Amino acid sequence: MSLTVLQEALLEVFPVEGQRVEIRPPRLDGEGADWRLTIAKGSAVASVWLVVWDNPIGVTPRNLWSIKEQEVLLVPERHMGDLPRAAAYIKGWAMALEVALERLEEPDVLMPADLIFPRVLDLVRPRTAEDFAAALLVRSRLGKLIPK
Repeated sequence: MSLTVLQEALLEVFPVEGQRVEIRPPRLDGEGADWRLTIAKGSAVASVWLVVWDNPIGVTPRNLWSIKEQEVLLVPERHMGDLPRAAAYIKGWAMALEVALERLEEPDVLMPADLIFPRVLDLVRPRTAEDFAAALLVRSRLGKLIPK
């Protein structure tokens, strides 16, 4: 099973930044970041960094507040047979994250897994990145992080 389609989707849309927070692949060598996807029990998993800054973009000085790394489930085994749809989910996830992270008020209390909702792949209707973004922004998913 090739992870190339998922790898390309991740590289195309990440990192995603908000005012004080970003989601990105780990930067292990100091040179750059790379998604290290693996298969665990038939599912696609990856390590993700949640980087929190003390000040918003454009405010100086801007110092690193915290980095939280967590291995997360990106695509469950039952959806690995349709990798183009899974890639659309990843792109939609990035689109939804841009909206949520921009308005996020308390990033310090979150872990990377709090921002990932692979069960949205169980929904029948979403097929495109835009469909997945809309599904992810409902209040029971990423929408819960957006102030009313």
